[in-house]
Amino acid sequence: MKRTAGSPDSSSAAQMVFDQFQLCSLSSVKTDVHQVSLQEPDRNHPNVVQLLHPPGSVKDLSEDSNAFFAYSPSRNATGVLVYVNYGRLEDFEVLRTKLGSQLNGSIVLVRAGNISSAEKVANAEANGCVGVLVYPDPADFYGPMDTPPLPLNQTIGGHVHFGYGDPYTPGFPSFNNTPFPPVPSSGLPGIPAQPISGQAAQTIFRNLKGELVPATWQGGLNDVDYHFGSLLSPMAVQLRMSVNNRDVRKTLHNIMGVLQGHSEPDRYVMFGAQRDSTGPGIAESASGTALMLEVAMILSNLTKNGFQPRRSIIFLSWDGGEFGSVGATEWLEGYLSLLHRKAVAYISLDNPVTGDTVFNVQGSPLLGGVLHDVLHQVLAPGALTQTVLEHLENRDPDWRTTMYKEVSMQSSLYPFLAYAGIPSVGFGYVQERGRQYGRLGSPQDTWEALRGVTETRGALPTMCAVAEVAALLALNLAVPKALPLKAWEYVSTLGDYMQSVAQYTGKLRDSGITLQWVHSSLGDYTRAVETLEQQWQQSDINNEAIVITYNNRLLQVEKGLLSPFASPLLSPSRHLVFGQGEFTLSYLLRLLSQLSETPKASEVAALRGHLAFTTWTLRELSNSISGDVWDMNSSF
Repeated sequence: MKRTAGSPDSSSAAQMVFDQFQLCSLSSVKTDVHQVSLQEPDRNHPNVVQLLHPPGSVKDLSEDSNAFFAYSPSRNATGVLVYVNYGRLEDFEVLRTKLGSQLNGSIVLVRAGNISSAEKVANAEANGCVGVLVYPDPADFYGPMDTPPLPLNQTIGGHVHFGYGDPYTPGFPSFNNTPFPPVPSSGLPGIPAQPISGQAAQTIFRNLKGELVPATWQGGLNDVDYHFGSLLSPMAVQLRMSVNNRDVRKTLHNIMGVLQGHSEPDRYVMFGAQRDSTGPGIAESASGTALMLEVAMILSNLTKNGFQPRRSIIFLSWDGGEFGSVGATEWLEGYLSLLHRKAVAYISLDNPVTGDTVFNVQGSPLLGGVLHDVLHQVLAPGALTQTVLEHLENRDPDWRTTMYKEVSMQSSLYPFLAYAGIPSVGFGYVQERGRQYGRLGSPQDTWEALRGVTETRGALPTMCAVAEVAALLALNLAVPKALPLKAWEYVSTLGDYMQSVAQYTGKLRDSGITLQWVHSSLGDYTRAVETLEQQWQQSDINNEAIVITYNNRLLQVEKGLLSPFASPLLSPSRHLVFGQGEFTLSYLLRLLSQLSETPKASEVAALRGHLAFTTWTLRELSNSISGDVWDMNSSF
């Protein structure tokens, strides 16, 4: 059964979650309602993709009338077709070099995966393209044992809003009758995008000419050669696409259950799981919802035996996840000021089990230490002695220093981390790292299919292990006096970026730019963390005022990485490490990588500005955890 966002079936599922929370005897259960703008295909004017090759012929590639990308503009496009791998910026650079020209006016074919569909479309638009087709290549997916990774006629949907939440109320919550006029998000694309199947892509590749692509661009479609395509006649292949999505107003229902803390009830440890789905959604949303309900039941049963957490634990069931964490983001926007003061951490249970071979972690480095301790306490599914930690570190011994690189824009944890500056983490079992479960978002996302990718350890034992990790992590965050957040972990993460920046030292020096101040600001943060930990070690940990002060300073770290120079409306993802846009470390590295051999004055000025933004964001971060203003030093 589908549980499309804002549908009667989704509302029924919301009521089921509400009832289950009440059965858990939680302190409070409530429904959070939002009126939002979503999209759906126009049944009277279906989206169309047509191959105009050989010249004078028309071949329809539109196999699924329900296939669409939410928030693609409704318009037509005709252009020469070229293939650009995953549609990353570096892929476009390779393609431009191979073709020897710009891509203005072309339509690009890209593989699903690696980056979000929204990023692919934004990159194509930045390169002058007029349309984007996205197909699922079998090489990027896995499926149940002894079956193809995904059906050849399957499309992969989603959204192409380069952001999250309702794109017509960016920065504002879509509460009913909110008195704000609709203002389109800066992340809405200006060119049409449409998903197509691997079968349709096969037809396209059989017509594309030009040079063969490198091995890293080759996919897994049978009986085809992968060519770049050509912009020049007679080898150029023309394609026409027509997208006719329509905006619809929907009512979303988020469900919130609260297990209230006793000493610090105004500090929140939060769980979240997507509830909506475009198909049966067993792995996509049902498994995460079931795990969250199980954790709520386990923890509430503990309270019946006299246990009460120090801090409050909040369970959140989100609607609108398929459209870009809409329900989660609107809730965040509605309570952002309060959450800045009171949120401790967010634990995402999105897609917790899509395999049973590899334990995968993504999130804030602050939570790496406590998660390490928890994983050491939980047995791997089906194991007698091996812990989840041992299972993880056998495959990825450096996971704590790389977990930040795994963060996906498509998870509900992303807005909590990149927009709100709340320490966030997501985890679960997958079958293969680097490939996706091919049944997500499709009619084949069933319990039978999930059992097919968990045959080694079993679906239920795997889910139980993830539930145990989630429950123990919540207890480790909600019970101890001192928060187990490790500010030191960000020294390593920020140091990785500074090493990348340092490789441009020589070229910058020739342009009169020094990296001294940005390196000094990282040193300031390192010393601030050392001082904080030394002070804590020498403190009376039974003194409640000292404990609360220490916790407050730790909670400034993630928020301190939100750039104070970025507009929350124009650049909502303003986290220095996880954000998108101008005021981030990834943008600074992009500026450096694009620096001319003889930099222009405008390039130098832009770099000076962004180095200053980075320097002062890090300095403000150091100040935020250093204590009182009279204890601070104004020099670097």
